Amino acid sequence: MSPNHRAAVVERDRLLLPLFFTAVVFKHSSGPTHIKN
Repeated sequence: MSPNHRAAVVERDRLLLPLFFTAVVFKHSSGPTHIKN
């Protein structure tokens, strides 16, 4: 894996992870159970 490809993957994950986390939190907060950490 080249450094450039690795950097691109990190950049992509930095964008996708917050979106995924937000979707999970939103799903839980709008469901019957409230957010639990």
